[in-house]
Formats: sequence, C-alpha cells, structure tokens
Amino acid sequence: MKNIAIFLIAAVLVVPVRSAAQASGSAAGGGAASGSAQPATPQPAAKASAAAGTQPDGGSAVASGSQAATPRPARKWRTASTTPPPAAAANSEDLVSAGGTRIENLSIRAQVISALNALASLRSSLLIYYGDTEGVFPPDLQTLVPKYAKVIPEIAIAGTPATGSVTLVKKLNGNNVRKAVRNTGGWLYIADPKSPRWGDLVIDSVRIYKGKPLYEY
Repeated sequence: MKNIAIFLIAAVLVVPVRSAAQASGSAAGGGAASGSAQPATPQPAAKASAAAGTQPDGGSAVASGSQAATPRPARKWRTASTTPPPAAAANSEDLVSAGGTRIENLSIRAQVISALNALASLRSSLLIYYGDTEGVFPPDLQTLVPKYAKVIPEIAIAGTPATGSVTLVKKLNGNNVRKAVRNTGGWLYIADPKSPRWGDLVIDSVRIYKGKPLYEY
C-alpha cells in the first residue's frame, strides 16, 4: 500500500510539470512564428502603378466588364499665318533701315532724293501744260515731250532697276491711288478726267521712306 501511494503522488506531480513544459514550448514556437512574419511594406513603385491604373509588371489595370479606351491622335489645328510673305515684309521695311551700313543708307537716300526731284520736275511740266491748255491735263506723259519735258526721266529705287516706265490709269475708282499702284518702281499717272485725282503723278512704289510710302510723296 505504501508503494502504491508513492506511485500515485509521483504521477500527480509529473503530469502538471509535463503540461507546463508543453505550454511553454508552444508559446515559444508561436512567438518565433510571430516574429518571423513581418507585415509587407508596400513599395513606392506599386503605389505609383496603382495610382496610374497600371500593374507593376507594366500591364494596364482594366476594370471588369470594360474595355481599354483607344487613345485618339492629337488634333492638328490650322491657324492663319500672321507672317507676311517675303516680298510684303521687304516692302513694309523702311528703305533707310537701322540695320544698313552708312554707305548703303547714303546710296539709298541719293536714289530717293533723285527720284523726288524728277517727280517735282514732271509735276511742274504738267502744271505748265495744264495752264497752256486752259485746264486740261495731257492724256499721257509722253505728250509733254519735247516741249514741256526733254525726256521722261528714269528713276531707280532700292531693289528695282532704273526705269522710266509709266503706268497709265485711265479709270480710278474713288480717290484711293493705292489701289492703282503696281509697284513697278517707275511712274504712275492718273489720266481719268472724271477722277478728282486727274493729272496726278506719283512714284509707282509702295516702298517706305522715312515712314511714308513713296506713292504718297
């Protein structure tokens, strides 16, 4: 009986010790597992891909039941050009430009002054003819030769060769001589008796000199 009692006491003591050891081992194993499983930190690239609607591997994220929109080509708008053509741009520049050399500007001034002197001389001849004919201008400039003018002088404007050609305007609509200018670099004569500009003579050029077109001199 004494031996049986000792055996029972030993069994009672061994079972709690073994259970406590097993519980401690389980807790240690669980802690190790918990320590090894760290939460995954999202990478910036993944966030950027998600924000852009694409997968990290370069694919596009397409919502279920929808198709990827096909990008449209950029529309090409036609805009009106504000740049004048080379000839118009050249004509709009002053003959005596700040970009020219001193010698070039002196040469251009000499040409223009010579043309303006010839213009004044021909206008004087026209007025003398007008007085002699009691208020009638000649039908053309050649009528002035040789009595009122020895010759029809030639003029040379920068960019055009010397010429004595005459553009004869037999009908001028309104009072705007600019519509009749052909920019030949020669003369332009208004031979329309019904026009208020009848008998007017100008330089047939739109070139600018000292801020004013030559046909307005």
